[in-house]
Amino acid sequence: MTQKLDPNRPDSPGVSREEGAGASRAQSRPWVQEALAFIDSHLDGDLTLPHIAEALRVSPHHFAHVFRLAVGVAPHQYVIRRRVERAKELLDTTDLPIVEVALSVGCANQSHFSALFHRVTGLTPHCYRAAQQAKR
Repeated sequence: MTQKLDPNRPDSPGVSREEGAGASRAQSRPWVQEALAFIDSHLDGDLTLPHIAEALRVSPHHFAHVFRLAVGVAPHQYVIRRRVERAKELLDTTDLPIVEVALSVGCANQSHFSALFHRVTGLTPHCYRAAQQAKR
């Protein structure tokens, strides 16, 4: 069920044009903070736009619009970045096989994960891990 927005409600998912940019806007809205926390806690699962919006009880279109204004990137791009960041942490701090890292950040298989990781970082997960180990 989609929630009706009340512009007079302080926690309404709307974002005014008068607010600051990027992180300051995200921090000024409890609703956006809730979305960021939800995404971070569900990186290993299904994080489609409809799924996230449903969890926050808003329409997918409205969620995408407000999220982009508040955070500065589309929800899908944010999810990809967070998944790659989490994967980097796992590659840096564990000896998990790359396929396990892929599954733990919500990728269906190692091939998809490697392509995604390479697109974002310019390195394959294997090369990234090797480079990090060489730094130690």
